[in-house]
Amino acid sequence: ITLLAGQAARFAKLLGSGATGATPDPSTALLLARVQMSRGNWQEASEMLAARERLAPDDLNFKALRLIAQFAQARTGGAAAETTFDRIGSELETLRASAPDNVDLRLLDADLAAVRESPEAAERVLKSAIEE
Repeated sequence: ITLLAGQAARFAKLLGSGATGATPDPSTALLLARVQMSRGNWQEASEMLAARERLAPDDLNFKALRLIAQFAQARTGGAAAETTFDRIGSELETLRASAPDNVDLRLLDADLAAVRESPEAAERVLKSAIEE
């Protein structure tokens, strides 16, 4: 309800207290990351997700969301954007092999193809996701 009222900062603060406790709750951490991303706080979300990944290295949700946050941050520009896109592409390829049906990863794959000016590849990824 707080988010609906346009109070994302307050909501993030409330969630943050639960996500940084002695025994962090993964659901709370994911929700906080999504709130931070909705506010455009890509770096903060990425760092939080990377920290959670270290606690749960096999959790695909944290990896996928971190890549999405890093992709969004790289899209804002900067000299290192292409290098970041290359690294994300490499990680994404590995993750897609282990979770070929993951929707978030497929959408990120299509977005990555689009920023690399390959609309045909983006279209292929999206059509494949719809057909399967």
